[in-house]
Amino acid sequence: MLDGIIFGGMINIDETPSTDSKGFRRQDATISYSSVRRSAGAHRIASFLRQNGLSVEVVDFAPSWTFREFQQLIRSRMSPSFKFVGLGALFRMNTETLYRCFTWLKQTYPDVTIITGSTQFHNIHLIPADYMVTGYGEHAMLEILKGTAKWTEEVINKEGDKRKVVDAIAHYPAFPMRNLSVDYENRDFMQPFEHTTIETSRGCRFKCSFCTYPVLGVKDDHTRDAEDFSDNLIRNYDNWGLYRYSIADETFNDYTNKIIKYADKVEKFSFKPLFGGYIRADLLHTRPGDIEHLARMQFNGQFYGIESFNRPSAAAIGKGMDSDKIKQVLLDTKAYFLKHNGYYRGSISLIAGLPYDTEETMGETLKWCEEHWKTNNVLIHPLVIPSNTLENTSPSVLSTQYEKQGYKLIDIKGHQLSEDDPELLPIFQSNQIEPEMKNQVRLFMRHMDESVLFNRWQSNTGLTERDVVLWVIKNFWANDSYLDYGVDHWRMDDWYVDGKTDEDMMKSFRQLGGIRPSEYTKVAFIEDYKKKKLDYVET
Repeated sequence: MLDGIIFGGMINIDETPSTDSKGFRRQDATISYSSVRRSAGAHRIASFLRQNGLSVEVVDFAPSWTFREFQQLIRSRMSPSFKFVGLGALFRMNTETLYRCFTWLKQTYPDVTIITGSTQFHNIHLIPADYMVTGYGEHAMLEILKGTAKWTEEVINKEGDKRKVVDAIAHYPAFPMRNLSVDYENRDFMQPFEHTTIETSRGCRFKCSFCTYPVLGVKDDHTRDAEDFSDNLIRNYDNWGLYRYSIADETFNDYTNKIIKYADKVEKFSFKPLFGGYIRADLLHTRPGDIEHLARMQFNGQFYGIESFNRPSAAAIGKGMDSDKIKQVLLDTKAYFLKHNGYYRGSISLIAGLPYDTEETMGETLKWCEEHWKTNNVLIHPLVIPSNTLENTSPSVLSTQYEKQGYKLIDIKGHQLSEDDPELLPIFQSNQIEPEMKNQVRLFMRHMDESVLFNRWQSNTGLTERDVVLWVIKNFWANDSYLDYGVDHWRMDDWYVDGKTDEDMMKSFRQLGGIRPSEYTKVAFIEDYKKKKLDYVET
């Protein structure tokens, strides 16, 4: 008999609507088909609980379920032994529909424990729950279900409503963990083309000043066992045909020995996997031999947090290697993978508005990308300084010491953006800019929406956050050259569902016919999954 259900899902950051005055996502009164990626956290927690003797079902694509479908599913799974319902979120998922669903659940089944969880408190804090877990939640979940968990009561909104919060990082640390297996079941209805998420370690060796990740500066061996890694992937391939993976480690190439131990296993597989994840480019320069081992492992999708090619800006946040060396190792790595593996996807992530940034330095960084990174991916985000006055958040060093870098906080009033803004109106009136790109501009404009979660700033060069957002819009999102870039490794799921191949993912957006695949195929995939779930009967 079933002990519990864990709902999981995500709303992609670049597709997330603004919040209303209560913090709920606008436009989410119905449902969202934002992401077709399976929930890494929900499946990991469920796998762990099954190893501890519990029967747990995962329900993916939580934001896509209607209120009536949610009711139907819950009623079909209820039994005298049923204990809990969980909800996990990677990014902010405080939607009106999920609020309604979990309010009904508590009112209808008051003896069922509701547990929500995320890496950050404000990702999911408005959803009604008996407990909310922050951080890696395996051990915390067990303690809650045993009734022995330590918790604090925290205010979740301006009305004074409270929630029992279990701080897993402080009280029930689940790092390091040598077994990080994620196993699926027949009732997950996995498809061979899916691109799923795994971990090989928890914790990051580095301490970048803008980072809000709570487990930083880890120096000892915090990796999963090589046999656990190998056996898990072989099972997933044999059972479901899965071979595409994103590795969620904050920095995968932190140690050479780590790469070698997994590469040695991968070379013995009867199938060729495809991995991608976060790579420090400066370490590729310092340890060039790692490039060979990454290639042996088929780590062909690499996401680089470059942040800036302006050396003073990068040095101010803890990434001070000479920019020319970084550029060269990126080109060398791309060439090596294309020669030896015949496949490479590189994403360069940039932060606009760092200390010492000017429009000229940001322009020089973007110019290099336009000349050398076509068909690969570039992402540019404005610097974010989170509010450090909120409880249950993990502030970055920059958010608590911004004055040392020459920033000052400013009033948001008068800085919001609208389509009739004189600097944006020509973009929306233009017939030369693709509708998809105009939509990206609208999404990017939301950076300047009023929010209690973020401070608004002016940098040490006089640039305001609004200046930076406008610069990125005009020089990146509304520029035709954007179509010469390609798909971000983390967004390939949408294209795989649309029938695209790994070879297709090496093409530019222009060659693919747009920056997004058909929305219809995403909706059809999720709707088919929901139908199978609702029809499923445990035997």
